[in-house]
Amino acid sequence: MNDSICEAKAPTAPPAPSIATVSSASYKLDAAVAPESIVATFGAGLSAATATATTTPWPTTLGGLQVTVTDSRGAARLAPLYYVSPTQLLYLIPAGTATGTAQIAIGSQRHTVQVAATAPSIYSASQNGNGVAAATFIRVTARGERTEGLLFDASTKEPAPIPVAAGDQIYLLLYGTGMRGGPATATVGGVAVPIVGPVAQGQYQGLDQINLGPLPLRIGAGQRQIVIRQGDALANEVTVTFSAAR
Repeated sequence: MNDSICEAKAPTAPPAPSIATVSSASYKLDAAVAPESIVATFGAGLSAATATATTTPWPTTLGGLQVTVTDSRGAARLAPLYYVSPTQLLYLIPAGTATGTAQIAIGSQRHTVQVAATAPSIYSASQNGNGVAAATFIRVTARGERTEGLLFDASTKEPAPIPVAAGDQIYLLLYGTGMRGGPATATVGGVAVPIVGPVAQGQYQGLDQINLGPLPLRIGAGQRQIVIRQGDALANEVTVTFSAAR
């Protein structure tokens, strides 16, 4: 499941401006990004080649391209690059980038992005920041039986309801970026839930994990919104669906 997060490319670029950098999870225009978060830049003529990093740590030169991030204090750093193409780039905002307005230089093209200490965003199965979360669940029944699965159908990307019965303990494992810089709170269906993390997930640079649960049964059946908050910043809202176990 984690492979699909970084392998996936957004189906469509943001409509405006002509070049924009956004979180690779939420795709929210004009939203801040965070140090060590995975971002996507959309535009034209960004790279002369198409290439994907095959080593870790990610290289700062890929397909002959470098991306320089100059922060609000004037410190310039090369960004680690995961994917480059003429119309889209995926890369990491360098560690140590100061908060405030940062300039991103891609060849001769320049644009700015706001950097915050945390900029929470959650990956979705649709790969556009909306709908069911690209996440997994753990269910422990009253008899101690444990099952795990995806929150979505791997083929259709539609929600896959989690069966819930009295006495169950349900945990959600969410994946995102821009969250590791501070504590978070969470609600599911408007109900506050216990939270562990966010922490660096470890499989990819910039990938964060946040675990929710055990979830209160009063959340009920049906589709529910997952809301992650860090300070004044809200992540993009994603969903989970529950059904009564048979």
